[in-house]
Amino acid sequence: MAFLVDLWRRATDPEARRYVMEHPREAIRRVRAGRERPVDARLGAAGRELLESLLVVRQASLRMQRRLRDGLGELSTEGMGVLAAARDRAEDDCVTALREVRGWLSRAGSAGEVKA
Repeated sequence: MAFLVDLWRRATDPEARRYVMEHPREAIRRVRAGRERPVDARLGAAGRELLESLLVVRQASLRMQRRLRDGLGELSTEGMGVLAAARDRAEDDCVTALREVRGWLSRAGSAGEVKA
């Protein structure tokens, strides 16, 4: 319990503190995993980096969904425009990146580089 309290105190961002409160076990697991950095022999360094990036994208997606469920409050027309432009750029970049991952996995699998 003391570790969790310490983790909450060290979290300066309100979103991070909320995450610690809503997902205490996962928050503790992430902190400990970050220290230990377990090696997955199936991935190698480049594969681990890609996996971490995919996890970041997923976590960001989940945070956005939670934020939208909680509501954004009032936004000006200009604010809506800023969000719409950022959404369009993020969507384009994410779709392109995920399409490239899918293509690489498909090509690597057909070339025998990916082992089941």
